[in-house]
Amino acid sequence: MSALGKTTLLNQFSGIARERDYSVHDVAVFDFGVGKGQDAIGVLARQLLGIPPGTAKDIRRQTAETACLGSDWNETETAEFDAALNAHDNALELTRAVKMKRFEAVGLLNSARCRYLRGERELAADLAREAVDICRDTGMGFCGPGVLGMLGLVSDAE
Repeated sequence: MSALGKTTLLNQFSGIARERDYSVHDVAVFDFGVGKGQDAIGVLARQLLGIPPGTAKDIRRQTAETACLGSDWNETETAEFDAALNAHDNALELTRAVKMKRFEAVGLLNSARCRYLRGERELAADLAREAVDICRDTGMGFCGPGVLGMLGLVSDAE
């Protein structure tokens, strides 16, 4: 994934989030470090959990398990649709504020998926169509397959 404006988007999101008093955690991972012990998800997770570098693996695992017990990481998956839609709406608002159409399509896809799972098929279809329109302008490679899959899922054809 290159030339998508990820760094610019991240910097703009971080600035807006800080202005709104959100905590922001940034992790820098360079392409040349992937596969050589550099793990973006692991680095971010350890940072969020307050696990210092060099902590033994068994202690990292125990800390992560303790933090995750009873935690609902993804409201869409746990049918907490109001919370999920609120998170999706906030993300969509941010992408629109920084005028990153490619990422707006991702936000629309996430909202469509949540609406579909909530039983709001027509609204999900409208959101998926809007995302397809954006993908036509920005390119289908980034999230087009997911958007087309959602469109197929919510289509009237049985």
